[in-house]
Amino acid sequence: MTVEVRIFTVDYVVWGQLENEGERLTDVLNLKNEQGLVLFEAQAASLHALGKIPPVRMPKVRIEKQAITMAVPLQRDLTHKSIFRKSNRLAFEVVVCVPQFQIQGVLHLTERIDIRKGFTLRPEDFIPLTEAVMSFAPNPSAVLRADTVIFNKRQMLLLAEIRARSPLPNPFTGELPVRTGTLRE
Repeated sequence: MTVEVRIFTVDYVVWGQLENEGERLTDVLNLKNEQGLVLFEAQAASLHALGKIPPVRMPKVRIEKQAITMAVPLQRDLTHKSIFRKSNRLAFEVVVCVPQFQIQGVLHLTERIDIRKGFTLRPEDFIPLTEAVMSFAPNPSAVLRADTVIFNKRQMLLLAEIRARSPLPNPFTGELPVRTGTLRE
């Protein structure tokens, strides 16, 4: 199974097809035994020359995960669902700044995570935001919208809460969690 993705580094954007074996892009990025991603039928362009110079076409390209600032799946998530989707979650509207980009979106956390410790202690390097709006720092009028953006927490410059959202219902019972939270809890 393949999924079309857009990968951003500090200076480049690369898009193409990723073989994901039925896994979500977040899960593929967080595989610890793989240090890079291989895209097929790829194109790459400098972020600073977009629209000025045609992208370079490549049949196959490898991108080191440590160089990835953020990734955007360009197709709807039809892959296997994460076990974490079964738990109650709190939703936080946040702003995340990574090199070259500011991302505003919704961060979903389980109730058990203390944001002050849990976010930095999470084993994942790549964290998804939903309902994302990305603006390019050198040209703030260049705005991209995506259902999901996955950012590299190792390249994160800052994370700020805009406001806490109402909790999401449990998808199996429909019940709401008892408490809501903010990043200050």
